[in-house]
Amino acid sequence: MATNIIRDYYSTNGIEYNMGRVPIGGADFSPRFYTYDDDHQGDFKLSTFKIQQEDYNLKMPYIKLAHNMTANKLTLFGSPWSSPTWMKHEGPYGPLNGGPLIGQPGQQYFKAWANYFVKFLDAYKSNGIQFWGLTVQNEPRIAYHCYGNGKVWDDLELLHERYPDQFVLSTECCQEFSKRPTRTVMELGRWEHAQNLQHWTRGWVEWNLVLDMYGEPNWANMSALAPIHVNHTANEYYKDSTFYILGHFSKFLVKDSVRVGAKADKSVNNFSYVAFVRPNDNATVLVVYNLGDKPQEFTIVDKSVGHINSRMEARSVQTYIYWD
Repeated sequence: MATNIIRDYYSTNGIEYNMGRVPIGGADFSPRFYTYDDDHQGDFKLSTFKIQQEDYNLKMPYIKLAHNMTANKLTLFGSPWSSPTWMKHEGPYGPLNGGPLIGQPGQQYFKAWANYFVKFLDAYKSNGIQFWGLTVQNEPRIAYHCYGNGKVWDDLELLHERYPDQFVLSTECCQEFSKRPTRTVMELGRWEHAQNLQHWTRGWVEWNLVLDMYGEPNWANMSALAPIHVNHTANEYYKDSTFYILGHFSKFLVKDSVRVGAKADKSVNNFSYVAFVRPNDNATVLVVYNLGDKPQEFTIVDKSVGHINSRMEARSVQTYIYWD
């Protein structure tokens, strides 16, 4: 089953994902909280640093499998959910959630934290896995998450207005993220969560590739939707609507595609679109999505090539590709 899921995500027969976030240590959607140097107060030399079995048995094998299945270069970045708790002040939600590092940049805690990254990178490199980038914490500034009831889009517009050359990347998004009664089965097929790339981001990373039918595991007792949910009892998995929505972007956009302007002659509720030009073949890629409950008829007009009349069913996504 795991091989089939990786194939569905990364192969040319799937939706051709080409970027992934690898948690440095455990994250909230891990069965347990862990870092690579827990419970060793004052271990500034990181003499007890140890890559865990989750890395050797799960992360590394599946990353290598994805590398072998993709026809594209797989771009990976590492991101810690937390530093070891002895390195930081306790956060507002306890020692595991939040809290700044102790001391100031250049002092021993900050140096230990920097060396922690080096040890992580060296350990993965020795196992044949290299990284394109890092985030120094779960939510740094130039990397953002999709949460915030839509306000995040306004913030991104403001950021671009003030710093138009700033590299910005969406590094986490999961839908229906909340605390639910224990073992509540997630409601699949939610279409109102279609997201877009209209706000100056360079890419999009969904937080989880796969969760079970309860939106787990999660040691913090939270749950969420994922593009794929596994039914362990039936030994099968289900692709949710998010899988196909994301696939319209990951499948048809290549690295370094550039968003171009597109304008509607009138506004239609729950109907949106975004256009790109691909660098490899100069194709225009237009992704259109109708999140409404009724079909929509529309016309695509590009003065350089002509026009096409089309129709979309309710709650559907379509991708159009054309060349000059």
